[in-house]
Amino acid sequence: GVAKWSDNDEKQFAKLVSQYSTHHPKGQFILDVQFKLGLIYYDKSKYKEAAPIFYSLGNQFSKVEKGVKSQDLYLDILNHNKDYILLQTYSKQLMSVGKVDEQRKDKLQNIYEQAYFLEVQTQEDAGKIREAIVKYKKFVLENPSSKLAEKAGWNVVQLHFKIVDLK
Repeated sequence: GVAKWSDNDEKQFAKLVSQYSTHHPKGQFILDVQFKLGLIYYDKSKYKEAAPIFYSLGNQFSKVEKGVKSQDLYLDILNHNKDYILLQTYSKQLMSVGKVDEQRKDKLQNIYEQAYFLEVQTQEDAGKIREAIVKYKKFVLENPSSKLAEKAGWNVVQLHFKIVDLK
C-alpha cells in the first residue's frame, strides 16, 4: 500500500486533485490523480471519502486496469461496511456491463451470492424467519447451479422446523 499520508499532505493533495479535475475534467491524468486520492483515503480507512471516488472511476474507466481495480476497492468498502444489499446490486450490475471475462464473472457471482446469504442471515438473526425463508427460496430459483443453492435449500428446511418449534 501507500505510506500513510499526514492529514495535512492529504488535504493539500485533495485540493490539487479537485483543482485539476475542475480545470481538466477530461485531462490525461484524471484517472491517475483521482485513483491516488482514493487510495490515500482507503489506506487511512476513510471509506466514506474513498467510496464515491472508486465508484465513479469504476464506472467511467471500466475497460482499464485502474478502473477495474476501483470497482474491486468499491466492492471491498461495501463489504467492510456490511452493506450486503448494495454489494448484491453492484456485483450484479458489474456482471451485466460490457464484456466481462469468465474469471471476473465467477468472482463477481461469488461476491453476489455471499452478500445475498449474509443479508438473509442478518434477517434470520433479527428473527425475520418468514422473510428469510422467502429469500432463500428465491436464491435457489435464481441460482440453481450455485454451490450455495443446496445450503439455501437446507436452511429453508431448518427454518421451517424453527417456526414449528416456535409455535
